[in-house]
Amino acid sequence: MTYRILFVDEQKTEQDDFVDYVEKHSEFEIEPVTCLPLSSMEEMIMEIVELNPNALITDFMLNDIKQDVKYNIPYNGVELVNEFCVIKKGFPCFIMTSHENQAISQSEDVNIVYVKKLFNNEDPENTSFIGKVVEQIKHYHKHLETAQSRISELISKRNQEPLTCKEEEELIMLDSLIEGSIDNRSSIPNEIKKMSNSQKISDLITRADILISKFEQLNEKLSK
Repeated sequence: MTYRILFVDEQKTEQDDFVDYVEKHSEFEIEPVTCLPLSSMEEMIMEIVELNPNALITDFMLNDIKQDVKYNIPYNGVELVNEFCVIKKGFPCFIMTSHENQAISQSEDVNIVYVKKLFNNEDPENTSFIGKVVEQIKHYHKHLETAQSRISELISKRNQEPLTCKEEEELIMLDSLIEGSIDNRSSIPNEIKKMSNSQKISDLITRADILISKFEQLNEKLSK
C-alpha cells in the first residue's frame, strides 16, 4: 500500500525539504503531497478532504513568513488539526514546528508535535518520525477494520437472535466510530441511537400491557 501524506506549509522551500526527506526514506511506500495554507479554514478543510491523504502533517506557524503566501492565514497548525479532526475523528495528524513549547501548550495531544529540523538533520533517528507516521496510519486503518468486522458480527447475530444490552451498546459505539471516521459532522448522536433502541423496547412493553389487560378482561367475563 502507498501512503499518501499531505504536508501543509506556507514556505515552498519547507515543502521541498519534506519531499526530499520522504524520498531519502524509500523503505516506506509514501506519496508526498504538499499544499500552501489557504486564506480561510473552510477552504483549507475542503482542500484536505479533496486531496484525500492518509495522514496530515502541518506546520504550526502558518502565517509566519510571507514569501510564497501573500494573504493572511487566520489559523495555525494546531487549529487546523483540531478543525479537521472534527470531521475525521482520530485521523493521523502531526504538527511540525520550530516553536515547540508554544505548539505543545496549544495542542490537545503533545505527542503529535515534532521539531521541524528533523527534515534537515541527517541523524539516523530521522527515520523514527516518518516511521511513526506510517505506523499511525496502519494503526488507524486496523482500528477501523476491526470495528467494521465486529459490526458485521453483531448484525449477523442480531438477524438470528436478540442482542444483549451490552452488545447493543457495543454496536452503537462501533457504528459511531465508523461514522466519525467518514464525516463526524453528520454522525447521529449516541443518545438518539439509544432512544431509537429504547423506543423499540417501550413499544414492546406497551403492546404487552395491552395484551395483559385484554387477557384480564377476558378472564373476568369468563368468571361471571
